[in-house]
Amino acid sequence: MTCWASGARSQKPASARQTTSAAARRVIPFSCYANAWTYRHAHVAAERMVELARRHPDATGLTRRALNQAARELMLAQSSDWAFIMKAGTCVDYAVERTKNHISRFNRLYDAIRSSDVDHELVSDLESMDNIFPDIDYTIYSASPMASAILDT
Repeated sequence: MTCWASGARSQKPASARQTTSAAARRVIPFSCYANAWTYRHAHVAAERMVELARRHPDATGLTRRALNQAARELMLAQSSDWAFIMKAGTCVDYAVERTKNHISRFNRLYDAIRSSDVDHELVSDLESMDNIFPDIDYTIYSASPMASAILDT
């Protein structure tokens, strides 16, 4: 397997190799000691995203853009790609960096939105780095089952 991000070549460890037929017979979870730390951060960010969506149901302009970008950063942080790479032992530094970057970006947006101090340059920069899901609507988080539980606390 080639690690395209760093240009380095790495191979899956023997424990991660198996035939397609063996892989089809069972599901291999991506959670392991190497990536367990990511889940706690992703869960907190998800709770915070629900909080933001519920507090800002009709945001417009820059705040809406920031909320949509926060949703993107959360989804990117939650990507199973990073956990899989960490578990497989391929390009681990890259996967760790991407996970940390998306969580950090989410937290910066969360703090800015909560303090009503959203910076146009920050939002524009983040949108230009990662604008996957261009039509994302942050309000989907206000309708999640987690939303009710958070509001009840």
